[in-house]
Amino acid sequence: MTETLPPVGIDVFDVERLLLTEAAEPPLPPQDAAARDRVWDMAVKANPTLFDGPVVACGELERTGQACFAFRGCV
Repeated sequence: MTETLPPVGIDVFDVERLLLTEAAEPPLPPQDAAARDRVWDMAVKANPTLFDGPVVACGELERTGQACFAFRGCV
């Protein structure tokens, strides 16, 4: 069985300063963790040179000024 991965979009912000703060990893139910691992394995099989790191999950993105964003995520 072949599974197609959904398209992925990336937002790029024009900022002068980016404040990164590490946060605790959000809880993930076992079935979601298994799905994440399955999709990651498929992506690596499709592209063995895929670079994940660090993989960041966004917990919060906050604009703190005209050209400054504060990012809270887990690494």
